[in-house]
Amino acid sequence: MSVLIIINKWPYKSLKMSNYLSNMFSSLVVLYSDMEMGHRTRLGVKYSADVVHSFIDALRNRKTKLRYLDVTGLPVAEIIIKYVATHCRLAQKEYQRNCLIDEYLQNVNDLENLCDKSAMDYESSAPSQGNSNVRNDLKKTTSLPDEKLVFKFDCILQERSTFEELMGALEANAVNKRFCMQICKLDLLCLGKSNIIKLLEKLEVE
Repeated sequence: MSVLIIINKWPYKSLKMSNYLSNMFSSLVVLYSDMEMGHRTRLGVKYSADVVHSFIDALRNRKTKLRYLDVTGLPVAEIIIKYVATHCRLAQKEYQRNCLIDEYLQNVNDLENLCDKSAMDYESSAPSQGNSNVRNDLKKTTSLPDEKLVFKFDCILQERSTFEELMGALEANAVNKRFCMQICKLDLLCLGKSNIIKLLEKLEVE
């Protein structure tokens, strides 16, 4: 709950988590204690999951000014990467649908203007009423704010399903850059050389 309040009340458009968290290696214990290393890693995963969930929820409910979230330095679970990637792809699909609606409405307006200029009787102009009804039914949707949103993180991948979700999100980034996933550090395990090359080709240098 406290994380959600911070995200909702954050007065700036950007938040870099590393500026407000202590260094993981503040104690030498983590260098020779697997238990302590595991504990701190799990704690980091919990922090990143809470922050990301709160960020997405606040964006969807229009309750935050935050538009740029940087969780580099924190371990991010693959399920969270999938979660953010899904919203990136959703933003892209909504963008495409809204573009199609704009194109359709423009064509309808052009057609109606053409009909108005010609001497058409009531029967021939009647279909335009149907177009008006369809136009009223077509409404653009935006689940997230219609601004550029950025999520920056360190990426560790092991599962192919997460890789495919991330690839889809990066492809969406290349089209409209509405909700961008920026990777700072990348660690790919057991995915094969060809998949690594594919992913690297999708990354943009910031």
